[in-house]
Amino acid sequence: MSNELTKATILAADDISLEMVEVPEWGGHLYVRTMDGTARDEYDQEQYEAMTKAREANPDGDTLPNMRARMVASCACDKDSNLLFSMADVVVLAAKSGTALDRVWDVCRRLNRLSAEDIEELAGN
Repeated sequence: MSNELTKATILAADDISLEMVEVPEWGGHLYVRTMDGTARDEYDQEQYEAMTKAREANPDGDTLPNMRARMVASCACDKDSNLLFSMADVVVLAAKSGTALDRVWDVCRRLNRLSAEDIEELAGN
């Protein structure tokens, strides 16, 4: 049987995961972290706003502009868990290698439990 959680044990839990990702296209490695609750809410809101703008511009379109770069900007960090990018960097980050972005994006998705199905549902709704 598991331990009963208390406010103190929950708040003391080290629950932010950090994983190193080799990115040969960029000549080294970076880290990817799980988003905390605030960052996840901000990411979801940013995605919603981007989808709304994209649909207003092209009602028949089904793409989310710079989807990979947005997630990488929300999760890529240094070894101390400090984010490397902000949302202001998304456009320039999106201009980088798609292969490199995919490599980092895959880890972001896995750590943050954003499966392909979750992303498709988000884009569809």
